[in-house]
Amino acid sequence: YNKINETETPDRPNQPTDVDIKLSHEKYIKKHADSNTYDVTLNVSSRQGSKTNRKKMDIVLLLDVSSSMNKNNKLENSKNAISELVNALNSKSDEVDVQYRLVTFGNTAEVKTGWVDGTRVNKTVSGINIPEDVGTNYEDGLKKAATALSSGTRSGAESIVIFLTDGMPTYRNKDSYPGYQGPGGSTSYEVYDAAKKAAAKLTCDRFIPVGIGLGNVQKMITGIIVYRIKAKNCSRM
Repeated sequence: YNKINETETPDRPNQPTDVDIKLSHEKYIKKHADSNTYDVTLNVSSRQGSKTNRKKMDIVLLLDVSSSMNKNNKLENSKNAISELVNALNSKSDEVDVQYRLVTFGNTAEVKTGWVDGTRVNKTVSGINIPEDVGTNYEDGLKKAATALSSGTRSGAESIVIFLTDGMPTYRNKDSYPGYQGPGGSTSYEVYDAAKKAAAKLTCDRFIPVGIGLGNVQKMITGIIVYRIKAKNCSRM
């Protein structure tokens, strides 16, 4: 488990103080009643392969690198969660054949790697540092995730996107791309709508959203993913 520390308790109306919030069978976030910490569990285990027919998995890690991820060890704990996921899948290398691509998103998004093994993606993730005054552009992140999946995926492989974020979208792409626009310190209808439309165009076998901090962030992610499932019939499980 990876503990995500919170200095403030987010607004979570009509919810108990200690709750398991499940978005899929592969991920859950649990808040501890006696402290402002969260356990984050990632597990993308699927139908098992065998030593003679390994299960292929193509995983895009879509990681928020906005400045708020520097607070309360959220970035470091996200790095640890990814490392533990990679290590868990490496331990089953006789049954699963996994390759990864890393996409980061802040004011804009960037595909950081080609398709690489777990050791190389962990090395790239561990080297991430975030400057101040960086916002959150879901739209560009989701579009770059689609770009990452558009080439190099393998025939017969299960395509999975793991989306880790701690904040609501604050920017969207400029109409005259490249560039970004938006309120910066909050979200807006235009920013939210752009994120939904980008999500609707993303095609994968499974999409696993992880909202670090919950509250309004969790509601925002859930709204976008529900919209996406209706549009593309893509499973979260």
